[in-house]
Amino acid sequence: VIFGDVNGDAAVSDTDAAAISNASLGGVIEGDAYNMAADVNGDGGISDTDSATVSNAALGGEITVNPYAA
Repeated sequence: VIFGDVNGDAAVSDTDAAAISNASLGGVIEGDAYNMAADVNGDGGISDTDSATVSNAALGGEITVNPYAA
């Protein structure tokens, strides 16, 4: 799983951020792995916070925490 990559193109982009934002408003991200990838802060839900984090990463920032690491 690449955290933030919800369309499977192996990159984190504004397209992913838009999909996550849409999902936070009730839209659907198909596939368990992509739903896991969308929850970048690991709080168990998909929210605008996840979208903002992915948008920042698309601009060169980093997603530094793997919320599912033991």
